[in-house]
This record gives sequence, structure tokens and C-alpha cells, in this order.
Amino acid sequence: MKVNLSTKVNRSTLSNSFKVITNYNPAVENTTICLWIKSGSSHEPLEQNGLSHLLEHTVFGQRYGDQKSPIYDTITSKGLKIRAFTTTEDTAYFIDNADTISIPTCIKLFWDIFSGNLLSIRSMQDAKSDIQKEMMSLSADPNERLFNALNSICFPHQNLGRPITGSTDSVSTIQLDDLQKFLKSEYLATNSLICAVGKINHESLVECCENFFSSLQTKSHPTLTIPTWGGGITKASANVERQKVVASLPFRASQSKDYYSFWLAAFAFNSKDGLGFSKALEKHRVNCNQLTVYPEFFSQIGRMQIYFETTNLQTEKNMRTINQQLDLFKALSLKDLNKIIQQIDIKRCLELVRLQDSNIEHLAMSVSNYGLIPSEIPVPLSENEIANSLKYSFLKMRNCRINSIAYTENC
Repeated sequence: MKVNLSTKVNRSTLSNSFKVITNYNPAVENTTICLWIKSGSSHEPLEQNGLSHLLEHTVFGQRYGDQKSPIYDTITSKGLKIRAFTTTEDTAYFIDNADTISIPTCIKLFWDIFSGNLLSIRSMQDAKSDIQKEMMSLSADPNERLFNALNSICFPHQNLGRPITGSTDSVSTIQLDDLQKFLKSEYLATNSLICAVGKINHESLVECCENFFSSLQTKSHPTLTIPTWGGGITKASANVERQKVVASLPFRASQSKDYYSFWLAAFAFNSKDGLGFSKALEKHRVNCNQLTVYPEFFSQIGRMQIYFETTNLQTEKNMRTINQQLDLFKALSLKDLNKIIQQIDIKRCLELVRLQDSNIEHLAMSVSNYGLIPSEIPVPLSENEIANSLKYSFLKMRNCRINSIAYTENC
């Protein structure tokens, strides 16, 4: 076991590569603990869309009836709170309000989740019922329809292009054996970690984790292939007062420096200056309200998401205009990019998106994705660093020529 005690963040690695990370903060009364697994919907078989999300809901055990899972009794009796989420590439479970006495109980709960001790046909049925309600709620959301349409053309016939929840048909065909097989192949020591932030003793947490997770064998987790980008223009049916548009620009991303480099590019798109994206569209009589631009990162690929609302988008011609303007914006010279940056409070913007060691999701994600804690990820600060980062990020987007655009059209 390797232990690093040189910073406020302590990191240990068990002999099987399972990681334990803590950020000690004596100013808070309680601790939040996270079990983070580098596996999500992108790892599931295509024909079993929604498998990883269903597993996340099922591992807690039975929810309803006379024989509820012991997890719920434990959480209630200890005053703890448990939550979880599944993304395309990660699954995470959190326990809030933990104290020194309840830490061993929390690790035991995580072990029951990780090992699938509470998986059963009844717990799967309960989970499917909950997910069905979730799907019904999401289907009524115009933004959900819009982004589902976008994803389907960004990554055609791939897991990244499909809803994380799956569909009613795909989820209904998944059986308990499928969940057990997926858990066995994806919940591994080599792609998992436990992370804690708060009043936590690192050595004590490591000892608790060793009692359970050191028994896991060291198995390599298969690397995902680079997704194939599609591109094009599509529409989603939705009843909305203002039409919604979202565009996606692909770029290659695999290094920690990509995180802040592409946030700088997002700030350039968001500029209210005459060179900003919304101003450029206004010249073509396309108004651009509530513009939101942000990078999204997957393994070895990323995309710049550009979302806005408009009241005068009526024809395919307007969509072609937007697509052309995206290409022109990607081709901005470094001189123009620097003009944009000079109009932006870069320091303030970077502070808004800066990854924090004290944020448990930031801490777990950074270690899982990059093998670094947030404060180790390089932030461009000097003028030269910012200029080079902008040049780097726009070149990456320019090299991937096909954009994806989705827009709503009233039913």
C-alpha cells in the first residue's frame, strides 16, 4: 500500500489498485463519503441500453413491501443520507452526514453496493418501477428531447448517443443475470475509489476500506474505443414558446490541461463583445437569448455545447446559417481571440469553473479521470499561457469539421 501524506489531500492505493482519497477539514462537523466507479452507460452492451443506470438503482436492495433492504434501515437509524448518479462514463454513490462512529457502517454499505450483495429480482423490479416514472417525467421535458436528438446525431448507433436511462423496451428486457454479469465485469478495484471530504481520519478510513475492498482481485478494466462522431442537423418535436437550439463541436481531449483550455474557449463563445457568437448571429438576423456554452469531456473525445433560445428561427436556411457561423467562429484568428479575451474577466471566469480539492465530486472525478487532485491540474494564468491555450483549443475544434445541431419544432 502506498500512502502520500504531503498535502491536505491524502491518497492511498491498496495492493489491488483500489484508491482511497481524503480531504481533511476540521471546520466541518460531518463527512461526505463517495464510492466512485469509472463505468457508466458507455460500457454497457448496445442492446441493453440503460443497464448501468438500472444497476445503480437495484444495488440498494428492495425498496417496497415488508422486506425492505437493510441499507434503508441503516441510513435512517444513523441519520445518514444516501444519493447516487450514473453518467455516460461514471457511477457514483454518496453518503452525507457521516461522523467518526458511522464511518465503518458507511464502508460496509458501500461494500454491499459494490459487491451486489442486495441484488435480487424484487429489488430489480422496484428499480424498474422507479425508472419508469423517471422516464415519463423526462419525456415531458423539451430540453431532454432536444439533447436526446442531438446525442443521436453526434454519436449515431453508439452508447453515447443513447439516453442514460435507456428506453422502456430496452430496460424491460434486462434480467437479474445481466445486472450481475455487468457488475462483475465493471465494478473492479482498478477503476474504483472511495473518497471522503470533511472531518475524516485518513488512516482509519484506509483501514476500514482494506477490511472489505482489499479482497478484490486485480483485474484490468478494458479501455473504451474512441467514439465515432456523426454530425448533421436534426429537429426535436416539443411545444415551446421560444425555439431551442443546441450545437455541438467535437474535439480530441485526453489530457488534464484540456479541462481549462476548453473552458477558455467557452468564455470566448460567450463573449458579449462584437466578436462573440451571439453578436455574430444577430448580424444574420438570428436572435440568440440565454446563450450557454460549456465543454463536455468523454474518454479521448470532447465536445463544445452551445445552447440558446430564439424567436425567429423558421427555416432550414437559418440552420445552415448557424452552421456556417460555427465554422467561421472556429476559424477565428488568434488576434481576434485575444480581442475577445481582453473583454472578459478571465480570472473571475476561471474561478467560477476551477476544480476544488474540497468538493467531493471534483476530487473523485479528477483522480478517476486524470490521476491528479484538482489543485494539481494546470490552470493557464499568464497572458502567454492563456493565448496558447486558446490557440490549442480552437485548433482542436477546427480539425474536427462536422458540427451537430438540434433544434425544437412545435408539435
